[in-house]
Amino acid sequence: MKLALAALVLAAGCGHGDAALRAEQAKARRYRDAYETEAQQVEQLKKRVAELEREGCR
Repeated sequence: MKLALAALVLAAGCGHGDAALRAEQAKARRYRDAYETEAQQVEQLKKRVAELEREGCR
């Protein structure tokens, strides 16, 4: 969110307008999506490790 706000201020200040803002928002969205995907994968792995430990595998 802060990144998008900063992009808005920079875009307005330097005169590149909406195109720069849209590009920055898309970049921020890709980073957020990648982070969320990785967090989901980590959570799945933690659950799998816990499952294996319950079954006695170490």
